[in-house]
Amino acid sequence: CGHSSYEDLIEQGFLSEAVVNFVALLGWSPEDNQEIFSLDELIKNTKTRRYTYNRLMRMMIHVLVGVKKTDKEIIEHNEYIRVLGLSNEGQKYINLIKKDLTLPIVSKFTSINSLIKDYEIKAAECYKLLTGIDVMKFEYQNKPLFKEQKKGNN
Repeated sequence: CGHSSYEDLIEQGFLSEAVVNFVALLGWSPEDNQEIFSLDELIKNTKTRRYTYNRLMRMMIHVLVGVKKTDKEIIEHNEYIRVLGLSNEGQKYINLIKKDLTLPIVSKFTSINSLIKDYEIKAAECYKLLTGIDVMKFEYQNKPLFKEQKKGNN
């Protein structure tokens, strides 16, 4: 149909589940000839030791977001260090090395100003369409997870 991105297909009225099933069946045919899968069923039916559930989920999100090989350099080029969680010791370590780092440390999603952030937003939107879980709401409302260590534990 001439459309190259997930967003184009959704704008044309295709359901997200239809896009996922279409992409999945391009190079794979299940033994029972089932043609319609939920994302969870699809991944559970195709996972292997090498291709775990989480790896397949990430791959599917990349397909739906429209990440191309030419985008790989952008994605692999680190523009910041994003803190997702830390302990007291981790906080001390970050404070110790912060002045020597060449990349900024980001703890709030709203502080990120990067092309990679655009991909993160697209991926989160696809994930929400497929699972119903709004991870962006979490990203915007929460600071990194902080785990306090008990005295005497290292």
